[in-house]
Amino acid sequence: MLGYDYEIIYKKEHENVVENSLSCQFEEERPLLAISLPIPEWIEEARKEWFSHPLISQLIDKLQVDPNSITGYSWQDEILC
Repeated sequence: MLGYDYEIIYKKEHENVVENSLSCQFEEERPLLAISLPIPEWIEEARKEWFSHPLISQLIDKLQVDPNSITGYSWQDEILC
């Protein structure tokens, strides 16, 4: 703030309309109903390929039953890693 030339001016509550509207608390807070996350198109395309390939779909089936069944692979959040 040292680099700026400013002046502090006190305004009484009824004169400072902007401050009052910002400082008011809402009586009713609405909960967040949904969270949206972008899903890249390549993941959707890869999923289609995974399930259409017989060996990869078997691998996914095994990982869904037992996540530690195949070393080097994991199935997390519907994504093959």
